[in-house]
Order: sequence, then structure tokens, then C-alpha cells
Amino acid sequence: MDIGAIYSTFLSQTDTVWVESVESNPAQYVGPVNNSFGTGGQHNNSSTQYQIFTVSEPLTIVSAWVNAGSTGDRTITLWDASGNQLDTRFLNIPSGGSRISLNFHLEPGVNYRMGGAQMNLYRNNTGAAYPYQIPGLISITGSSAGAAFYYYFYDWEIVKDPCVSPRTPVKLIMDEVTAAASISSIGMTAIVAANASNNATQYSWDFGDNTSSTLSTPTHTYSNPGTYPVTLVAFNDHCSDTTTFEVVVDNAAIGNLENSQLALFPNPANDYLYIQALGLENSAYSIYDASGRLVHYGKMEKENQAISVITLARGSYQLMVTTPNGTAFIKPFIKMD
Repeated sequence: MDIGAIYSTFLSQTDTVWVESVESNPAQYVGPVNNSFGTGGQHNNSSTQYQIFTVSEPLTIVSAWVNAGSTGDRTITLWDASGNQLDTRFLNIPSGGSRISLNFHLEPGVNYRMGGAQMNLYRNNTGAAYPYQIPGLISITGSSAGAAFYYYFYDWEIVKDPCVSPRTPVKLIMDEVTAAASISSIGMTAIVAANASNNATQYSWDFGDNTSSTLSTPTHTYSNPGTYPVTLVAFNDHCSDTTTFEVVVDNAAIGNLENSQLALFPNPANDYLYIQALGLENSAYSIYDASGRLVHYGKMEKENQAISVITLARGSYQLMVTTPNGTAFIKPFIKMD
């Protein structure tokens, strides 16, 4: 699918890929560097001559140096120990010394043969000193004409097969984010009742009046009535999503605190806060902390109702009572330890 240190792809769903580590090996060289030893000359007749060699590890004979008597086409053949042809290369080789590409891949084995007929390539008929070897990898052990001869291919370029780790499954988890929330307003306050964003770890709210919040379910009280766009950006380390709401706030529905029948006691409160709401039974109540976060809510079952505040942290809070017709009454209270 891909090769490299870093892999990047687009995911439409969670998927699994298989990965492996490949460590390439450097080129090594074996055999005489060129034909400048002993005696010899261009060999160009119908007899098939070759070098004999043994391979100990999987490898590729990448190239070799040759000395051609003239420019022309040659067929270079690879055989196994029994003389079965394994591979060939048909190459046009220039006159004189040059390096030719072979790219013969070989598995471990003994007495491989590499050569040909009508080659018109230099070969030495004295001075060979076998074996020529890279210990543990390859050894050139002789020639078809005996230990004194060396045929055609000098300075072999050898590359051992790469080291490849076992393939390992890697699960790629879809990291898409969906922004979603439930937002409403009471009087001049916008309330995020629930944040239903999927796969998000952080949030950024813009209330449309140059105020913002990073809470999951914030509340916000506006200074002026009107219609405001509220934007939620939900995100994680890799992805984000944005959604926008419209909130209408109006102070016409806020009750007059001094003239209302709403009272709280004791204030400060420790374990229980008692709400006296004459004529406000069947209303809903909500408690907000100093940051505007909704921390508790419920329904007024009677005009005098006790609310447990044991689990609330020490600090300042606002209690809002909202009637069925939408009128809201707000009073502060203090929670003590």
C-alpha cells in the first residue's frame, strides 16, 4: 500500500492495516577488481564458459565489470549446479571496460554457473586465486576451464536480501468529530442543557456577543435582548466539527425579585436549601455555579421544597425558578462546607 517512515491516508471508517519493517543491506563486492592480473585475452568462440560459485544467503548479483573486445549484443546465462537455465540477460555491451547490470536474484545453493558462449569478453587464463568470497554470503570457487582461468565477470556487486520483520496488524481508528448540542434560553440566559458531540475532547463556544466558553455545557447571560448566533466547535487532537444555533433572549420574562414570592433559606446553606415559592408550584428550578454551569435541576412539587446541596462545592450559586409560562425568578445563595 505504501513505503516510508510516515504513512498518511484518508479514512472513511475504522480499518486495519498490516505493517512491516524493512532494513536494506549495503552493496558489497567480490572477485578481482578487473582483468589486470596474470595473462589472458578476449574469448570469443562457440564453447560455453562460466564462473562457478556458491550462495549462502538470499542475495542479488546487481552488476559486474567486464572488458569487451567490441561493441555488441551478448546473452549472459545463469544456471544451477545441474546445468538447468535459471535466468538470462540480453545486453548490448560497449567496447572496452564497463559495468553491466545483471540483477540476478539467488537463493542459497552450491555450484551456480554464470557465463555464456560467443561472448567476446576478456578472460584470464592464468593468475586466478580462488576462492573469492564474502564470508557467509557468497564464494566464487572456480571456472568451467579449471582453477587457473577466470571468465568474463569481475568485481561483482552483491546485495544481500533485506531484513524484513513479521507483519503486524495496526488498527486505524476513525477520529471524525460531530458537533451537536441542545441549547435553549430563559429570559436573558442561554443554557446548554446537553452536549451530544461525538468523539470530541474539547469545546469552543462563541455566544455571538464577543464572549466565549470552553465548557462542555455552559450557560451565558446576555446584556441586551435580541437574537444571537451561538457557534460550537467540537474537536480532538486530529479533527474538528462546527455547528451553529440561534438563541433569542428577552428580559420581559424575568420576574421582579423584590416583588416575587421566592425566598431561600438558610442562606448560606450547608446540607439543604429550602425554597419558598408561593404560587410557583409545578415550576422548574435550576442551580448554576459562578461560571454559569448548570449543576442541578428539578421540579417544584410544592410551595416549600427542600433541595439537597450536600454535593455542591463551597461557593456562590444562582437558583432560577421558571414557571410553566416561561417567567423566570432568580436568587443567589452561598454554599458553605
